[in-house]
Amino acid sequence: MTGRSPISTSRGRVGGGYDEIMEAQLGLRRNGIGLPGYAAGRFMGPGKSTIFALLTDRSSVVFLPAKSGPSLLISVEQPQAFLAALRGTHPASAAAVLHP
Repeated sequence: MTGRSPISTSRGRVGGGYDEIMEAQLGLRRNGIGLPGYAAGRFMGPGKSTIFALLTDRSSVVFLPAKSGPSLLISVEQPQAFLAALRGTHPASAAAVLHP
């Protein structure tokens, strides 16, 4: 696939936890699974936005806003390193950060 990604890594946010990223607050689940300690699927976000979430640890998240389509909210072990790898400013690859 060529062209630009609909996800904005330059505007990506890392918080101390899910509650600190106001634009990533999940509303009603439109499609997916919600269990204690686990959320996956499409959710309504603030305003009329849509967020695709994959959360297992709400204290360690990365929010990647979309230029078009749904934004992405994911749990990762090392949020700062993951975001740096996506931006190309970290020597580790994003895959290594996801799966150490």
